[in-house]
Formats: sequence, structure tokens, C-alpha cells
Amino acid sequence: MSYFESLVQRYQPPRLPHLLERQQYIQHERQGVTSLLISSDELSQQDNEDLLRFAFVHYAAVGFLNESLAEQLALECEPVDSLTAEDIHCIVLNSMTGELLAYCTIKKPVNYRGLMGDPSRPLLATENAWGRAAFRNIPWLEFLPVRQVREVGRVVRNGWLRKNDPLAVRSVSEMLLAAFEYLQTPGSDAVAIIGDGEKNIQIRNLLALGVNYCFAEVGERLLPPDHLYYPRYFADDLLPFAFRLSDMDCSALAWFNQALEMDNDTWLMLRTERMAQVTEKLSHLTKELITA
Repeated sequence: MSYFESLVQRYQPPRLPHLLERQQYIQHERQGVTSLLISSDELSQQDNEDLLRFAFVHYAAVGFLNESLAEQLALECEPVDSLTAEDIHCIVLNSMTGELLAYCTIKKPVNYRGLMGDPSRPLLATENAWGRAAFRNIPWLEFLPVRQVREVGRVVRNGWLRKNDPLAVRSVSEMLLAAFEYLQTPGSDAVAIIGDGEKNIQIRNLLALGVNYCFAEVGERLLPPDHLYYPRYFADDLLPFAFRLSDMDCSALAWFNQALEMDNDTWLMLRTERMAQVTEKLSHLTKELITA
């Protein structure tokens, strides 16, 4: 049995019922699912480790991580010091048991006062993978203050649930909705998102939520082979992107907010119809972007 096979076999998603008591951080609580937004410094060391391990094991299970490096370093999650105090964790829990259903991190860049176009600024994680030049075809990005740009990472859903489990289906939409509702508030100080994702997973989900993409140039991946995330950048149909929050179709967020209030059967029907509508638009947007 390989290192990752053993890790995945031993793993059980955590239960975090104590977070359900922290009412000030709850975004939505409905139909058996609770979403929260909370910063790293408001979580315990154990909570942060549980969240990082949840993402790590799921990435290991789908081949996104460097297994040789992880085994060499005996890694079972990213180190907690990979987080910053200002990172925002979007957490979705089973409202009854506290089981972790879905998770992502809204990552704030290092404290840099200049613009994205400054040639000497530190690179964001996405740029380390694709190269800074990949984003030069997005002119407005160059003039944004770095402090107003965010990356969304570690986007995972509980893979231990059945695919047709109503909570599993709801969890990703609740997670992304909560994240965007937070990002749209003045308190987030965010103007744009930069990142990458698989065409038929993350790109499709965000398109349904009203994202108006600007795709970067798809070229050579620049991460070295000994980087922990090196295998992820050879996933099929992986696309780098940026978008402004002000360009989002907010009526899409309102649609999801209303649909998620419905019972499970109604929600599943509405979501299926919604995603079918997105498919044609997705194909049109990306047909010339994917390289072999």
C-alpha cells in the first residue's frame, strides 16, 4: 500500500460541533447545513490542523500532491504556519453532528503596499505556478493594489459522503455562496480574485454563481518537480483566471440564496437545471483556451 493510500484509508473527516456554537461567525444555517466564515487567528491550533488535513487528504486522494515529497517529510497536512492570521476559512458543517462537509481558504497576500504591476513585488501562489507574464493579458489587474487581491484555495468537498447525499450536494454551493457574500462586503477590502481551477469543476461552479472570468494565458507550468503541488498542475483542463468582484452577476448569488432555502428534492431539481444552462456558456468561454 502506498503512503497516500494508507493515509486516505486511515482518514475520517473531523467533527467540529464546537464551531456551531460560535453564532457570530455563522453565515447561513438551513436544511441541515451550516456555513461559517472565520479567520485563522480565531481558530485553535487543532481546528486549523483539522482543516488543513481535510484539504490535504482529499488532494492526496485525487493525485494532486507530490507523494514522494510527502512521504519523505511524513506529511499528513500542510504546516499550520502556511496560514496567515488574516486568512479567512469558509467552513461548511453538518448542522446536527458538526461533521466537516466542505472547506476553502480565502487567502490574503503578504503585506505589500504597491500595485500588482510593480515588477519587484512578491508573486502570489497562482503566479508561482503559471508565471507572472501569464496574467499580462488582463490589463486592469496591473493597476490594482496587491492588498485588494485575494486567492481562493484548498477548495474541497467531503469525499466520504455519497455523491447523491443531499448534504454533499448542498455543501459546495453553500461554501462558495458564503465566500462570495463575504468578499462582496466592504469589510473584506477585496476587489479581485486570482486563481486557477479545472474547467468542469471549479470554473463551472463559479460561472454558475455569476463570475465574469478573464482567463490568463495557458502556458508552461513553472512549479519545480519537487514542489508539493507539482502534480496538480498537470490536471486536465486546468485554467488560470482573474475576475473583479464588481463584475459578478449578483442576481446569481440571490438565485442560489433562494434555491438553497428549498427542500432537498426541489434544490436538486433547480441546481440541475441551473448547471445545464451553464454548460453551453462554459464551452463557448473556454473552447480556445485549453492546450494539449
